[in-house]
Amino acid sequence: MIALMKCIRANRRFPLHGPEHHAMVPGIMLATYRNLGGDVREETLLFAIERGTRMPGGSCGYMGACGAAVGVGVGFSALLGSTPLASKTRARVNRIVAEVLQKIAERDAPRCCQRESYIALKEAERISRGLLDRPLVARESILCAQSGLNKECIKGACPLYPRQ
Repeated sequence: MIALMKCIRANRRFPLHGPEHHAMVPGIMLATYRNLGGDVREETLLFAIERGTRMPGGSCGYMGACGAAVGVGVGFSALLGSTPLASKTRARVNRIVAEVLQKIAERDAPRCCQRESYIALKEAERISRGLLDRPLVARESILCAQSGLNKECIKGACPLYPRQ
């Protein structure tokens, strides 16, 4: 999943920060699951991406819910077939989002959509191991190349920041 994230974010039209990341996360999750042999129809993948776009930019600070974490919820919701009326899967997806939000909130830091998306996908991999018949894979790491562009960069406190 991290390789796909790097590929998407390498496109010069993809912004450094923004709600595009909220749609990217579930798209990556479903594409990865399908690439691993899982049954994901094209319309399900596109619908998950569209759902991710509904989370507004700045939601991490203005609403208390990082869009990348909610994107993980969108991804698992699609993979598990959750609906507002599905008691067990609805509860499970809500707990998943809470877990991812907790991991992201471990750092007292301003938003960095690259860092939060990376953490969200790594958490999705971990959670998927006990949940999916084909666990998601996010083995790659990222060596940040955008710290000079991000005026709020937390540098050495970030897991993506290059170590000397």
